[in-house]
Parts: sequence; structure tokens; C-alpha cells
Amino acid sequence: MDFGLAADYQSQQMIFSPQVRLEKSSAPDLIEILQSLHASLEPRQVVASYGKAVEQYLPITGMHIQLPEHHFHFGSNQGKVFKRHFQIQRQAAEVSYRLTSTLAPKQLSLLLQLEELLKQPLENALQHHEISNQALLDSLTNLGNRRYYEKVLASRIACFDRSGEPLSLVILDLDKLKFINDSFGHQFGDVILEEFAKLLQSTVRDTDHTFRVGGDEFIILVHGNEEAAKILLNRLEQNLTTQPLLKQFDVGFSAGMSELTRYISASDLYAKADKSMYEVKMKKKKEGR
Repeated sequence: MDFGLAADYQSQQMIFSPQVRLEKSSAPDLIEILQSLHASLEPRQVVASYGKAVEQYLPITGMHIQLPEHHFHFGSNQGKVFKRHFQIQRQAAEVSYRLTSTLAPKQLSLLLQLEELLKQPLENALQHHEISNQALLDSLTNLGNRRYYEKVLASRIACFDRSGEPLSLVILDLDKLKFINDSFGHQFGDVILEEFAKLLQSTVRDTDHTFRVGGDEFIILVHGNEEAAKILLNRLEQNLTTQPLLKQFDVGFSAGMSELTRYISASDLYAKADKSMYEVKMKKKKEGR
């Protein structure tokens, strides 16, 4: 399940060509290096700038930085491993450097200086990354919010226009949430929303995106056609019966869907699914469900 959020960097690897690298014999301009590290608030770019500085002055061809929630690769995975440890955001960081030769005392001293330069820029970038992610997440369910839905939808439509990748939009509206709020209070209603969000997260595929865009309204962007969306909804209905709390309070959902086609706008895609969902909800009311 992909929230579209770059919450970690496990699959990100930056590669440079070490075949043409030449170690500089002159002393590095530490102020210039520090400025380059502060030039970006993108964590991967900060690490790339650090990697470029390190490989210019030291016999290092690559590195791997490991943090509890993030890790970064830069350069080559070949060469002798040399490990260092320090603190980033009050968390232990382990750096595994790849060496072409053992570091001399002066080279080790320079590496320690460069690591000190890295700490604050990387910490700033990670903090900015976390704040940016929080601005795109629903605080209750930890799903994407409306703002993030709009960003991801625009990106997926662009992919469709370029390569024809199929996309379907599913709108879900929880049934009986108003009754639960009125009968047991909004705090318990929030628990129901959280449980339903967990159910969504465990049901959708890694290629799909989930969002909470209103009080009891959820959206799934399905990487597939309308048939794929129907299969996902069937799986969600089946999984709903295995969730004890939702089953106890007879929580269900009404759903509508639409498939992206040429010459349809984002608003039209949403409107078609919303209309379909509303018709399902009205039918349930007429049937007393």
C-alpha cells in the first residue's frame, strides 16, 4: 500500500561513476561544503552532496547511512567496509563507507570534520520531510488527506496521459457513522474511523492509494481499470466481516467508482464516482439498511 509519501528511502540509491574520480590533494573548503549541504531540504540531496564531497577528498567510493526509519545509499557497494556511528535527531546513525584504501590519520581526521558538517543539514532536511508528510496526512487515520489526494490524482492522470496506465477512483462513505456518533459519542466514532482506516490499509495493494477526504468519506485510487476496482471492493467487503468491532456495530460502506478515460477531468472523475456512491446509499435507505 503506497500512500505516495516518501517516508523512507530504502529503495532509493544514488549512483555516481567512480571510474573517473580523482582525489583532491588540496585542503577542502569546509565553508563551501557546508553551504552545499544546506542548499537543499531534500534528505537524499543532502546525502548526495555529502557523498560527492567525501569522495573528492578521501579514498571512499560509496556509503550507506542507516537510521531507525530511513536509510540512504550513495555510490558503489564495492570496497573495504569502514563503519562510523554518530547521532542524528537524537537517534543512532550508522554509516558504512566503502574504501579503496585504509584511511591515514589525517584522512580520518578530515572525515570526522565532514561528518560534523553533515549532521545539522541532514537533521534539518529530515525534520522538514516529517513536517511535509504531516501536512499531507489525516491526523486521525494517518491516511492521505484531501490535499494529498489532489496531488496524487494529478500525478496519476499525468501518467495516464503519457503512457495510458489505467486508473480508477473509488469513493467510500461509511454507513451508520452518524448513528454511532449520536448514540455513543464522537470519540467512539473516531475509533470506528480508525479501525476502518486500518482495514483499508490492510486490504488495498501496494500500488493503490488511500485517503480520508471528509468526515466519513474515503477515497481509493486504484491502479487498474473498473474491474480491478470491483475486485478490491469485494475483498474489502469480505475483510469487513472479519473485523470484530466493525462487525459488532454493523458498520458497512456505500461505494461508487469511475474509471479514467481520455478527455475526462479530475472533477468529472470524482463526480461520476460520487454520483454512483450516492445512488447506492439512497437504495440502502429505501431498503431500510
